[in-house]
Parts: sequence; C-alpha cells; structure tokens
Amino acid sequence: MRRLSLAIIVACALLLTATGAIAGGPPPVNQTDHPVNQPFTEVGFDCATGLPTLITGVFSGVLHTLVRADGSVHFTGAVTGSITEDDLPPDGSPDATLTFVLILGDVVFSSGMEVHHVTLNGAGTAATGETFRLHELAQIVLDQNGDPRIDFIRLTCF
Repeated sequence: MRRLSLAIIVACALLLTATGAIAGGPPPVNQTDHPVNQPFTEVGFDCATGLPTLITGVFSGVLHTLVRADGSVHFTGAVTGSITEDDLPPDGSPDATLTFVLILGDVVFSSGMEVHHVTLNGAGTAATGETFRLHELAQIVLDQNGDPRIDFIRLTCF
C-alpha cells in the first residue's frame, strides 16, 4: 500500500511537472482533476496473507493542484478505489480484494523542501472468505537537498 500512495503522488507530480514545462515555467495554477476509474498496477503487501503481491486496481476522486508564483506547489487529493491482489509469483487467481479511501496532502516549497502526508484506510476479503481491514499512515519530510528529516510509515493490518 505504501507503493500505492507514493505511486499516486509521483504520477501527479509528473503530470504537474510536464504541465509547467509546456507552459514555459511555473505560472500560478489552481487546477482540480476528477479521475474516474483510473487504472494502476504495482507490487505491494497483502494484509490477508502477509506476502508480497501484485496489485491491480482503479481509483476515482478529486485531486487539487495549486502552483504559486514563487514555484511552490500544494497538492491534495481524496480518492476511493478497489484492488485485486495476486500474491507473487502471480498465478492469475486473486488472493484478496479490497476497497480503500486514500487522502493525500503534499507541499513542495520553492526552496526544494517537501512535506508529504498520506492516510489510507481499507477493508478486504481474502480468497478464503476471511475479512480484514488495514490502515496506513505515512509522513515524509525532505529538506531542500532531498535528505529525509522525517520518514515515518506505519501499516496496520487487522
């Protein structure tokens, strides 16, 4: 799940960077996007089995990007989605299914310092029929050189 939240952050940052490059610099931007059934695939952790897993899914929600004239960027998002997990090596048979809510809040300052906050809550069902829940919290703070000052990630499966 850590990769899920970080993958969404990176994808949105790449979209934002491409937009700024096309426009010839970081003009003030106040943009809201509404992805619907946006697909994604990644490798993560299966709370139902405790194994590394191939995650495929979709998400929908609201993503808001604010670029200020000084080059700083504020990005927030709230999405919901569903995933299917196929433990590695994948055999094509789902080992768990899950629905989730993901809340993102990121700030990249013009100095290069970054603050990223992710909260993910989900509920799923293993192939055995057993139900489970998960909660993930991530707080990452990077200084202007990209060195981590805070790198806290906690995944709780219950």
